[in-house]
Amino acid sequence: MLEVCASKIGDIILSVLESKMENKLDEVKKAKIISDTRKSICEFEERYLQNHDGTVLTSREFGEYLQYSKPIEEIFSTIWDTSTEIAGTTEIVEKLSTQCIESIKEKGRTIPPTENHLIKHFFEASVEIVSKMAREAITPGERMTQMQIKDLRNDMDGKLADIQAQLNQRERLSLEEENSIFDVVYTILSGGEIRQVQQLVPLFQGKSNSIEVALSVLIQLMVGQSSSPEMVVERIQKIENCYIRNIVIRFIIAYGFLWKEVVGEISSSSVDPKFKIIAEDLYTENWDKVFAKSDMVDASKVSFKNRYGIELIGDLYLPKGKASEKLAAIAVRGPFGAVKEQASGLYAQTMAERGFAALAFDPSYTGESGGEPRLVASPDINTEDFSAAVDFLSNLPNIDAERIGIIGICGFGGFALNAAAIDTRIKATLTSTMYDMSRVNAKGYFDAMGEEERYALKQKLNAQRSVDFKNGTYAAE
Repeated sequence: MLEVCASKIGDIILSVLESKMENKLDEVKKAKIISDTRKSICEFEERYLQNHDGTVLTSREFGEYLQYSKPIEEIFSTIWDTSTEIAGTTEIVEKLSTQCIESIKEKGRTIPPTENHLIKHFFEASVEIVSKMAREAITPGERMTQMQIKDLRNDMDGKLADIQAQLNQRERLSLEEENSIFDVVYTILSGGEIRQVQQLVPLFQGKSNSIEVALSVLIQLMVGQSSSPEMVVERIQKIENCYIRNIVIRFIIAYGFLWKEVVGEISSSSVDPKFKIIAEDLYTENWDKVFAKSDMVDASKVSFKNRYGIELIGDLYLPKGKASEKLAAIAVRGPFGAVKEQASGLYAQTMAERGFAALAFDPSYTGESGGEPRLVASPDINTEDFSAAVDFLSNLPNIDAERIGIIGICGFGGFALNAAAIDTRIKATLTSTMYDMSRVNAKGYFDAMGEEERYALKQKLNAQRSVDFKNGTYAAE
């Protein structure tokens, strides 16, 4: 029975795969995908069927369900057919598992509760195989991305619903509950889901003042609502939970929402000794960064020009005690709109602690670097900025020019990839980016922006150009 069932699964998947790919791929790629699919099916058989002979997976009823109800075809249609409604992979698995169990029960077969999960595993594996093939093909790639986005949204909605249910059952959260709930909500908020988290804030009133204040402060900063630095500091000091307060402080420091004097005041109010060190360094002006200075690293100010003639200013971090060695080097830039005294400097210092020469620099039009007008971004010039950093590093006597890499943080991840695609001197590239900025600008978060909204946004931006021309300014100060 086992061999028959395994053969039937393979035949069904392969026959549907071939029909779905008809006229979409050339013969060479089609043959490769089918070959890879055969391998995946063999791995699936070994993983599930070989260990469960005699269970519902190898029964006649299950085989008939596969043949006549055509669940594998439904998986393919959901993923490949652009005319069908997009569903998350978890939705597909749950739907097919339920249908299968009900169908087999209708035929009079009893399914032990312990075997229900085997059916679910089967469909998880089937969706995994089909999804892998879709990712390697041409047409369904965009659709797979949309399905993954829906999976993430469903997961987020589930977590927020769980938190809401937990709040409804509690008069007040314990310290442990505060910490675990804030971790989840903070992760969702950091992913850009401001509106969903904002709707949750009132539910914390009276149950966790620390979470209520912390989320209010973070949301206010993220949406750009004006508030005096003194007011922000005052509100942060009202966060009684030390764990939550320090996460909020780290966020403010990393993304540079407030200038260094305010960061210093916030740091001095923290119970974390690292933040007190930051405050002391800022107040004595021995250190102009918003992170603590490492005693394992030497830092110095440097300058160089890009091919457009714009002077770029950076901080070069070198590991102590390795002045005579040829070092691998890394240029670090980002996040979008930030300066080298913030996240990129912290990345660079950390890499220097690990033995690299690391350069954190301000891009054109930002921070101490040159370029007019100020505070604007240019994809071609900001891509060139990375190559200019490589120019500078490759000509330092203590740098191995064959071992230079770049790191792009957040919005500068795309510029880093651009530079790596055209500059063969870059031997390693790392991006720390939470979303595709180009896609978000075109389609909104989670593709929420339709054609009409996109056109309205373009109208608004173009109308602003006329206002800027009239006022004689082309960038917000």
